[in-house]
Parts: sequence; structure tokens; C-alpha cells
Amino acid sequence: MRKSLKDLALNITEEEYRLDPALSYSKLAQFFRHGAKALISTEKIDTPSLRFGSCVDTLLTAPEEFDDRFYVADIDRFSDTIRKIVENVYLQYNDFESIEDIGVDVLKFIEEAEYHSNWKPETRIKKLIELGSDYYTVLKYSTGKIVITPQEFEEARSCVTTLKTHPFTYQIFDCNEDEEIFYQLKFKNNIAGVDMRCMFDIIKVNHKRKWIRPLDLKTSGKNEEEFENSFISWNYWIQGQSYPTIMSITTDADEYFREFEILPFQFVVINKHNLTPLVWEMDYKTIDDFINDKYGIGWYNLLEDANWHLKNGKFDYSRKSYENNGINPIQLKL
Repeated sequence: MRKSLKDLALNITEEEYRLDPALSYSKLAQFFRHGAKALISTEKIDTPSLRFGSCVDTLLTAPEEFDDRFYVADIDRFSDTIRKIVENVYLQYNDFESIEDIGVDVLKFIEEAEYHSNWKPETRIKKLIELGSDYYTVLKYSTGKIVITPQEFEEARSCVTTLKTHPFTYQIFDCNEDEEIFYQLKFKNNIAGVDMRCMFDIIKVNHKRKWIRPLDLKTSGKNEEEFENSFISWNYWIQGQSYPTIMSITTDADEYFREFEILPFQFVVINKHNLTPLVWEMDYKTIDDFINDKYGIGWYNLLEDANWHLKNGKFDYSRKSYENNGINPIQLKL
């Protein structure tokens, strides 16, 4: 009897998923880049690229949730620096009618951003009010939603339309009677003694041929033909290896799905400027060899190290430094 993969997924909202203390790919990637303190950091990563990617994700995978998550504001475009300053001001001073009413207290946020540090303080404040007052008002009345411009909204819609119609990607979203497609399914399993969670952008299942294909959507302003550079820079290898592992543990424990093959993880990459999508598929053996040669560690070792820090409550140094009592050998790769 046919069974749905959705029955094995976590039946929780995205908000509940985000609050789960289990490790995620993004947290492991931060740990890899910034060290153990990233494991206990509560700082939210927010960039224009992430906001745009989230907008495309929502329009593609959960369009019914768009109005609950996003607010399209007809305001002039401004620099990312101004946007960040205003957002930081709003976090602390959100009970004023306008940013102008806050007064000189906005200067500390301007200084933190090093915005035109050679200008006089009054000039810097005047410029922030001039460029950021509309955005402050939008934040005040958008009730915690992600604010995007009409241009960003139209660009995101164009990405979604292209993905569903382009000859390289349209077949992902077409399903025959033997297939199912799922968006934003969430799973959690224990690996190396630590709970790890993941949320798949897309999962396609073929019940007749018994395969499961996990996919992730990446929007980029860079050349889609050069995705391998981003794959390394943003440590997508951690995601591409950990997600199928979590899925495999889940399906192996189920009588119906244990016979299904989990096909190699694919990244669906679209250049938001040229609207040229391309699919990149994981070659696990090649990637394992490259990562081990480049970093001397794999994603599973990274997870073990993260678990060590969390269990021991030590975050000032690396695990190696603690275990070597502060004396590390100098070992250079030629």
C-alpha cells in the first residue's frame, strides 16, 4: 500500500522548527567558519541575498504563506548599510512615530556601521533621516514581516516562473501518477550523539521506481556556471551530505520506504539577473576526497566536534586546542 513521505516528517510549523535547539546545517557551517562560539551565538544572519532567496523559496514552495511573511513596500531603493542601520535602530527604538523623533540616539548605530565616519555627527544623522525615514515607518507598520521592494517581488516572481518553465528545470515540478513532490518537509535525527534537523526545499518521490530525490534551491547574482565556487565558499557540502544522511536514517526505519534509493542531492541554482537556471548534482566520492584533502575534516567529523563542545560547555577554543592543553603542533600542507 502506497505511503506518503510526509507521514515521516515532523508535523510542526516553520516557527516551531526554527526554535528547536537541534543543530542545523547553517549552525554547523557557522561553526566551521567562525569556531565554537558560533554554536551558542543567537545572532540572526540577515542579508539582502538571504531575504531575496527566502522570497523566491516562499513563492515557489508555499505561495499561500507569502502575505504572512512578506510586506511589499513602495519605497525607494537605498544602500544595504542604510537598511541595516534603520533595522538596528528599530529593534531598540520601535515605539516612536518616526526615526526623526528618536534624535541623537541614532548616532551610535551610525557609528557602529561606520557610515560616512568623516562627516560631522549632525550631517550623518540628517542623512540617515533623509534616506531611512520611510523604511522606519514601513518596519513599524509591517508587523515583523520581511520587507521587500516591488522590484524585488517582481524579480522573485520571474525566478519562479523561469524555474517552472525552463527546459533544464521544468521536469522537477512535473509529476506523473507514480510521483509526489513535497516542499519544506522537516526531519530530525540523532547522529554522532547529537540531534540534527533539516528542512528540504524540495523532495521528489517516485513510488514505482522507488527513489527519493532531495533538492535545494539557490538564488544567486553570480554566474550559475561557477556554482562550485559558492559550493565551497558557503560550505554547501555540509548541507549536501548531512541532509541525505538524516533522510536515510528516517527511511531506513520505515518498512515501506527502506527499499527506496535516495538519489544524489541536487542544487537548483538560478541567476536572478539573467534568469538562467542550472542543476548541480553531488558527486559524493569526489567531494569527500576534496574536502578531506583541503580541510582534513569531513562533515561527520565536524558534527562530532560540535557535539564535544556542546557536551563539555567549552567554546573559547577549538576541541583540538583543549585536548592539547593549549599546545598545538604546526602542521603545514605543501
